Amino acid sequence: MFSDYNKDNQPNGSGETWSTSTSACAVYKSDTLNNTIGGSNIIPGTGWSCDGSGAYSVSNDIVTGLKDVTLVGALPGSVNCGNVKWSYSTSPGSNGKSGSGCVAAGLNITTGANYLWWWAVPNTPPTVTLSPTTINYSAGGEVHAVKVGITDPNPNGTLKIPSTLTAGLGATRQTVAIEFLAYGNQYNGQWPIVRIYGWRKDTGVRVLIADAWRAGATDILIDSATPKWFYVGVPWTDANAYSHFDLEFINDIWDPVTRTGTDVFVDNVSFFQDDPVWDWYPYVVQAEDANWVQYDRGDPDDGYDVLPSISWPIVPNSGNNYIMMAWGGALRFPVLWTSPSTSTSGNMTFNVSDEYGTVVSKSVSINPRTRNISGKLWTIPSGTVVDNAYCTNNRASAPGLSPARVTANYTGLFDDTDGGGLYNIPNVFGYIDNLSLSNVTSPPVYRIACVNDEAWTETGLTTSHIANTSPTNQTINIGLRIIDAKKWIAGMGSDIYAKNIAMYLPSISCPNSQTYLCPSFPPSGYYALNYGAASSTVFTGTAANSIGPVIQRLSESGITATKIGDKFASKNKEYFKTVSQMIKDITADTTNGYPRVTGAYLYYSNNTTLQPNSITIMSPAHSIYTYSAYNVPSGVAFLIVPKYGNEPLYINNIIARGAGRLVVLADRDVIIGNSIPASNTGSCDPKTCVSTSSPTAPIPSIQASIISTGKITIENYPITATSSPGMIVVEGTLAGAGDLTVKRDLGSSSNEFRPALFIRYNPLYMTALNKIAVENSIPALNDLFTFDFSQEEKK
Repeated sequence: MFSDYNKDNQPNGSGETWSTSTSACAVYKSDTLNNTIGGSNIIPGTGWSCDGSGAYSVSNDIVTGLKDVTLVGALPGSVNCGNVKWSYSTSPGSNGKSGSGCVAAGLNITTGANYLWWWAVPNTPPTVTLSPTTINYSAGGEVHAVKVGITDPNPNGTLKIPSTLTAGLGATRQTVAIEFLAYGNQYNGQWPIVRIYGWRKDTGVRVLIADAWRAGATDILIDSATPKWFYVGVPWTDANAYSHFDLEFINDIWDPVTRTGTDVFVDNVSFFQDDPVWDWYPYVVQAEDANWVQYDRGDPDDGYDVLPSISWPIVPNSGNNYIMMAWGGALRFPVLWTSPSTSTSGNMTFNVSDEYGTVVSKSVSINPRTRNISGKLWTIPSGTVVDNAYCTNNRASAPGLSPARVTANYTGLFDDTDGGGLYNIPNVFGYIDNLSLSNVTSPPVYRIACVNDEAWTETGLTTSHIANTSPTNQTINIGLRIIDAKKWIAGMGSDIYAKNIAMYLPSISCPNSQTYLCPSFPPSGYYALNYGAASSTVFTGTAANSIGPVIQRLSESGITATKIGDKFASKNKEYFKTVSQMIKDITADTTNGYPRVTGAYLYYSNNTTLQPNSITIMSPAHSIYTYSAYNVPSGVAFLIVPKYGNEPLYINNIIARGAGRLVVLADRDVIIGNSIPASNTGSCDPKTCVSTSSPTAPIPSIQASIISTGKITIENYPITATSSPGMIVVEGTLAGAGDLTVKRDLGSSSNEFRPALFIRYNPLYMTALNKIAVENSIPALNDLFTFDFSQEEKK
C-alpha cells in the first residue's frame, strides 16, 4: 500500500508506503489498516515487513477461487476510497486485473503467490492568492492589474483557471499582440525557445498561442545575445478569449561539466489592444517585477515550483533590468481588467480546479470610488469688469443664485441651489465633461464670468473649464454676470450715418476673446460701433444718445462726427427724391431694351450671369428677392425695383459667384432677413469670412449693395419671433431715405457678443461706381452719383 506522490504508479521507498505501527520503514501508519475477505481480516499482526521498496504485507493462506478483497481501516493523509486505485496479478504475472476504490472485486486467487497493490494518488487542493484582493476605480477605462498567484502543491498536475466578472463590471483587456524585450545564451549552437500561452476565460484551459503574424508558428527563437524585440500576434477571433498569459521557456539545457547552458533574459512585456501600428499606449509589465509576475521554474502548467521573489536573479543590461530564466519554466503575467464607464460594484472570480476536479474559488472585490462636487452660484452686477481679483474677492459676499440647477455631465447627477446659491452633488463617478446650469429664472439673463478664482467667460450656462480631480471631492464656484445688452448695429470699413444714433452697445469689454468683433484698440469697457480702416467714421445729423453710460470710442478709426446739422439731412432727402424719379424713368424706358424679370419671384440660379454695367428691371408685381445666386464677371450690375403700391421688397440671402457685384436700387421699402436665421459666426470671422453656397452659408448673408428710397427694416426670423439666432451681414452700401429700423434682436446673451446687423463694406463698389460716374458710361444712372454737400467746421 502506498501514496503515489510522484505519480509513477510504483512505490518509491518508505516516503510513500503505508503500514501499521509494527513496521519501522513506513511513513504513513495506521493500526486499523487491513484487507478483508468476507468481513474477516486476512493480514495478521506479524504480516507487516520491509524491503528495499518500503513497507509491505503478507496475508494468511486464502482458499483459492474468486474472491472480493476490501481495503479497510483509517486511510492515511488526505486519502479516501475515492482516490484509491488497485492492481492484481498472480505468479508468473497472469490473471492481471486493476480498478479503483477500496474493493478489489473478482480476484482469481490461485495456489502460490498472489500480488495485490493498493495505492492512492493523494491530492492537495490548489492554493489561490490574488493581489490585490480589492480594486477601487475612479472612472471608466482605467486598467488595473491582478496578480494570479496560483499553485498546485502536487507535482505534475494540471490546472484550469476560468474567470468571470459580475455583469456590467467592465471587461478583461483585449489583447491582439504581445511584444517583449529579451535576449539569450546559446549552448552548442542552440538558442533558447519560448512560447506564449493564454488562459481561456471560459474553460480555464491553458492554450498555446499560434502566432497570427507568422503563419501560426508557436516557437519563438530567442536568437540574440543582445536585447531584441520579439512579438506574437493573437488571432483576432481570440482577442477577448484570454484572461492572462504565460511566457514559457521550453528548451532549458544545462551542462554540469562546463556549467553552461541556455538561458533567457526578459524585460518589459507589452500587451496591445490593437495593431501596434495604431495602438500607441500598450499596457507594459516589467517581467522582473515579482509584485505582478509569477515565475514557475518547475511544471509551468500548474505552478508547482514557484520561484520565490527573493531568489529571482535580476540582471541589468543596457539600462534595463531583466529576469533571468535559468531553470526553464514560465512567467505568468497578471490579468488586466478595464473599468466600466458606469458606477458598478461586483467581483472578478477565479474558479481554479486541478485534474481531480477540486475547485478553489477566490474573488477580487471591485467597487467604484465617487466624490462630491459642491460650490456656490453667485451673481455679478451688469456692467462689471471682471478679472481674477474680482472673482477671488467678491464670491463670498456676493448674492447667491436661486433657483438654479447644477448638473454634472455626463453623469446626469444634479442638485438645486439653496437660498444662498449653494449646491452639493454627491456620489459623482468618473470624469465629468462639464457643469451645466438650468432652471435659472429669466429675466435677467446671465453669463458665466467666473469659475472659482479665475475670470472665465462662457457663451452659455455651461462650463467645461474644470479640472477633473476624481476621486477627490471638488469645489466649483461659478459667478454669473447679469447680461442686459440690447440689440445694436456695426460696420466695417464704411461710414455709418443716422439722424440720431440711439442704441445700446454691450457694456463690458470683450470677454475672453469669445467674439471676432472685439475692437483692436485696448478694451475701454465698450465695443466699437465701426471697425476697420482709418476712413471708417460714425456721424449723426444731431446727437449720439444712449450708447452705454459713458461713450468711450465709437470707431476703430477714432473718427466720430456728431451734430453735422440739418443741412445734411435736408440734402439727403432731396437726393433720394431724385433717385426715386430716376428709377421711374428707367422703368418707363422702352427704347434701351433693358431685360425685365417676370413672375411671382425673382430667383437667379447659379448659372445666371449679369454683364458688367447692365441694368435689369424687376417686374412691379415682384415683392420677393430671396435665396439668389448671381454671377457678375467684373464691375457691377444694377437691379431696378420699381414702386408697386405699398408692397415692400423682401431680401434674404444673396450670393455672388463672380468677381463683380450687384447694386439693388429699390423705389420702395425694403425688409431684410425675415426668412433666414443668418449666422452666429461660429469659427468664421465676420470681418473677413467669405460666403459659400447655401442660404444658411455663414457670411456675408447679402453680397449686394442696397439703396432704397423708402424705409429699411432688419427683421426677426421668423417674422413673428421676438428674437433671432444670428446677425445679418450685408456686404455693400445699405442706404435708405427713411428710417432704418432694426427689429432683429439676438437676445441679451448674444447681443453682448455681436450686432444684429453688420455692414462689411466692399471697396469694389466705390471703385466700380466711381468709374461709371467719371466715364458717364450709364447715363440713365447719372442722378445716382450727384450729392452736393458742404459743412462749415465750427471752432
